[in-house]
Amino acid sequence: MRTINLKSRCKKLAGVHTRLIASKRFRHDEDGGATLLTLYLLFIILLIASFGVDVMRQEMHRAKLQANLDAAVLSAATVPYDEDPDTPDAEDRLKDHFKKAGLEDALHAINEGDIVVTQASAKVSASASETLDTHLMRLTGVETLSAAAASTARTSVQQLEIALVLDVSGSMAGDRLDALQDAAKDFVTQILNNSEGGKVAFSIVPYSFNAPPPAAIYNALSANTTHHYTRCLSFDDGDFADPYIDPDRDYAQTIYTSVDYGSWNNADFGTVGNGDIENGYSSAYNSSCYADPRFEILAYSSNEADLHDKIDALTAAGGTSSDMGVKWGAALLDPKFQPVATALQANTQDIPEVDNDGNLTTTHTMLVDSDFETLPESYSSPKAMKIMVVMGDGANSNTYLLSDPNNLLDPDVPESHASSDYRGPNSNLYLLNEPAAAETEMVFVRATTPWGHVSYSEWLCGAYWYWTCEYNEVEVGADMTGQPEPSFYLYSPSSHEYIKLDPDQGFSDGDRYSTSEFNAKIDELTEYNGNLSNLSAGFNVAVDTIDLAEETLDYVEENFTQPEDKFYERFSWEEAWGLMTPYEYGDISGDWGAYNQYNSGSSSRLTPYEKNSRMEDVCNAADNEGVTIYTIAFELGEGDTAAEELEKCASTPANHFISTTLDINQTFGAIASNVMALKLTQ
Repeated sequence: MRTINLKSRCKKLAGVHTRLIASKRFRHDEDGGATLLTLYLLFIILLIASFGVDVMRQEMHRAKLQANLDAAVLSAATVPYDEDPDTPDAEDRLKDHFKKAGLEDALHAINEGDIVVTQASAKVSASASETLDTHLMRLTGVETLSAAAASTARTSVQQLEIALVLDVSGSMAGDRLDALQDAAKDFVTQILNNSEGGKVAFSIVPYSFNAPPPAAIYNALSANTTHHYTRCLSFDDGDFADPYIDPDRDYAQTIYTSVDYGSWNNADFGTVGNGDIENGYSSAYNSSCYADPRFEILAYSSNEADLHDKIDALTAAGGTSSDMGVKWGAALLDPKFQPVATALQANTQDIPEVDNDGNLTTTHTMLVDSDFETLPESYSSPKAMKIMVVMGDGANSNTYLLSDPNNLLDPDVPESHASSDYRGPNSNLYLLNEPAAAETEMVFVRATTPWGHVSYSEWLCGAYWYWTCEYNEVEVGADMTGQPEPSFYLYSPSSHEYIKLDPDQGFSDGDRYSTSEFNAKIDELTEYNGNLSNLSAGFNVAVDTIDLAEETLDYVEENFTQPEDKFYERFSWEEAWGLMTPYEYGDISGDWGAYNQYNSGSSSRLTPYEKNSRMEDVCNAADNEGVTIYTIAFELGEGDTAAEELEKCASTPANHFISTTLDINQTFGAIASNVMALKLTQ
């Protein structure tokens, strides 16, 4: 019989059941789950952070490589061109830089074409890299990282626009002008020779009393033309707040006349502008604007020979108006002048040529190169650089002006002569195309003696004392050419008479006519025949030698308004001042109002202080647009007021130079080196 131990069996079953319950409880128990998740996430974060450490190390090394590479290629690109094999070259300098930085192993091999250095330009390209061992990324199988850099430096610009604003006032005569001409020509050559791959547009702006534009520029502007003697423009103070000259703005034309203090006796009627322009007492020297190609602006030339001819032709005369020079220099760099530059590609400018003594011998012409697609470029253009070099050898001087009570110098003000002035139409000068005066001659009649003898042989009168010749005055007709004779008359407000300006009588001593007598002369005029044959010859009009007097005569002939084709013309004041100075007008007419305005003591004059302010304004305007301005105080020395005014114009104090005739060449050379600025292009 088998015995069963029920108690033992029950204990075993109870143990199994207990384990099942415990296992079930363990499976469903959530205590400690967050801790496990936290440990898991922490592991992932630490892993990612370790990656960041390695990546940051890589970026630090890359930045260090890039900084050293940029500095190295910039330094290498400045190595002067030299074919001497013993002289360190660009590659030597590049490698030396990396060696001193302790990175020589990082620099890649230099391939053909990476370094190109010529006399005109330089290009240096290089690359470098380093391999870094990782610290924690190796846990993921990434054992190394690479840091790489590349850089290129160039020393060239695609379009260089330069305005040379040069003082040619009378104080520049002699050694100063000679030294300037040599230095300026070397500057032009140096820039042109170092512009490979780019275009250069040089403008030369000579300034003294004014800065006259050539006909091609003047005709491309919308100037308010009031005479044809010269082409200078006048600006009001507000115009100097802007760097540009607006081609669509009707700027006032500068009145053409001359200073004459009587004791100089340098400008009789019809001789304004006569004489040697380099003689400080001549009417030519003291003219308000020079009608001489040696003093005219030359715009946008890239031709070395033309530029040298222009510089060689520079002549010293007149006072100083640096505000006008800088205004034109800035305008030639301003994009508003693009229509003018386009016009100059079709309309020629004159290049003066001179002999060894500086005398004008002839001119030749030039056109602006059509390869310039946009000239001047916009200020924001990345491919263009704009440079203005301003040279002066002294302080600004007074500019004499006739007063402008009606504000006619402002193009925005409608023309009015409500207040009395010496501008505009209806001057006191008249031109009458009068019938030629009857001519007479003495005709021999007979010879007689005290004793009653009579002979018809005229020769006896000179052979024997007792023979006396008898003559009759016989009219032989008008001018043998059959042409009327133009005559000038000047009205005197003080005597209310019209004075005939007869050079044979002395202009102030000419015949005088009352108003009624003068009107009667007009009524008696013959029909106009279109010929003013002896106008220039009779009064020696100075500007006739440069073909501007002919333009004036054409203008007079085309605009007379007398009915029935009877010719007389009442000149405008602007036309009149080109034939007489304010002093000469006062001396003949007794009206000294114009002279009281046009002299050094007049409140109408433009003072040196006002010119300095204008120059500073336009310099600031150009500088604010990104024009780099260099200034040269020539033969002035430190502390000179004029030098300080020039320094205000410079873009930075470092761009201002003090120079003498001994080192002006070095000064221009230093500026040329700065102009060929270094550009990091990549």
